[in-house]
This record gives sequence, structure tokens and C-alpha cells, in this order.
Amino acid sequence: YAPRALRLRAWCLLKSGRKADAYAVFAQFDREQGNSAEGLANLLDWSRALMDAGDLNDARLQLEALITRAAETDAGQEARLWLAQVLIREKKTEKAWNSLDVLANDKVVRADRRAEAWLALAELNAVSTNFEAALTATARAIEVAPTRDLKRRGAITRGRLLVRLGKLEEGIAQWKSV
Repeated sequence: YAPRALRLRAWCLLKSGRKADAYAVFAQFDREQGNSAEGLANLLDWSRALMDAGDLNDARLQLEALITRAAETDAGQEARLWLAQVLIREKKTEKAWNSLDVLANDKVVRADRRAEAWLALAELNAVSTNFEAALTATARAIEVAPTRDLKRRGAITRGRLLVRLGKLEEGIAQWKSV
């Protein structure tokens, strides 16, 4: 139980506003647990805490470390998705797009993460006013999505994009299909 207790301690320190102490606990945990499943989960926790605090540079460094250690693991796949989110927030859209494209097209990646990557690509393309590419990405998200909720998110996004393209009736029909 010691590893779980240590991670819980880090979260308690965060909740009490003691970020530096929490980060020190995350770092200690990383040194002690390394590439174990708990160690990788710790890096995700640490990255999330850094992202929530707005420390994107350090969050990116932790996510990159996790990806380097265990890219093909469940935690590594999640880290790849989160890294793209950090890159978007850092306005590094080309790097984010490339990262998401690789993730979305990797058949080894879990279907839900591939769908999330396609939805993020749709948003990036829409921001760049590349609506046709955004529509294609939403179609791919809906296609690979393993859950009803992800398919619904894809359909809602697709409907919104169709409306923005002036295809009002088609967009409304897409929303009604949800």
C-alpha cells in the first residue's frame, strides 16, 4: 500500500495548496517506482497537476519522459494525447497536429484514444478554417469510436461544423441523429 499512500499524499498536498511539496513527492515516487505501472501512473498524475497549475513546460517534460519510457503502454498512449493538448495550449499547433495524426492513425492505440485524437484534429482543423479536413476527422472519430458517448460527441462536432459551412439542414439533421 505504500506506493498508493505516497501518491495520495501528493494529491492531498496539492489540494491543500502545497504545490512544491506535492511535486517533490511526485519526484520521489518517480525515483522509487520508475517504469512500473504505478510509476507511469504517477507521471500522468504529476503531468495533470502541472497542467492544471498552468505549468505547461514542466508538464510537457513529464509527458515526454513517460512517452520515452513506455510509448506503447496504456499510460504512454494517454500521455501522447495529453502532450498534444499541452502543445495546443502552447500554440505549437503544427507539432500538436503531427502528434495527433500519428496517434489517430496508429492501429495499436486504443480505439477511444484514437477517436479522441480524431476529435482534437477536427478542432485544430476547424480553428484553421480547414472545415473539410475537420469534417473528415469527425467522420473518422465516429467510425472508430467504441462508445456511444464518443460517437455522440463526434456527431455533435460534425453538426456544428456543417452549420459553420452553411449546410444548416445537414447540420441540424446530424444533431437530431444524436
